[in-house]
Amino acid sequence: MANQAYIVKFKPYLLSADNYVALANEILASAYLLGLLSLSAFNKSDDLKERVSLGLLGISLFSFAFNMLYALWLVCAHFKLRLKKMIKAKIHSQ
Repeated sequence: MANQAYIVKFKPYLLSADNYVALANEILASAYLLGLLSLSAFNKSDDLKERVSLGLLGISLFSFAFNMLYALWLVCAHFKLRLKKMIKAKIHSQ
């Protein structure tokens, strides 16, 4: 929770999207850890453990997909910027 508050308050990354992604990752990690707590020895229900395990798998897959899509977006934005610079340089050189 402290790291989430830090990200919201101070926005440590240059891109605002990076701050939102970091906050989303922190929230997903917190949800995952809360799910792990319910799998402890205090919980005797096998049905609940199975459902929580599937929820944890869902959180993990969602987190992976979310971060891969963000990385793909960054790569596309980078190539778009490089392409614009190349076209601009080619126009000015003619």
